[in-house]
Amino acid sequence: FYKFEVLRQADLKRQKEVQQSEEDVAEFQRTGDLMLRFLSALCYDDCILCLDS
Repeated sequence: FYKFEVLRQADLKRQKEVQQSEEDVAEFQRTGDLMLRFLSALCYDDCILCLDS
């Protein structure tokens, strides 16, 4: 029984980590979106960053 309990705890922990990393990805996509918007706003001023793209 003890072993099963340990496995269950490990599984819960793993699920939490997966959930955490999914949240990280969502957060990253949000910030990425903001960065892109910011950059394209800059591009209207022919900013140097955007000239090669």
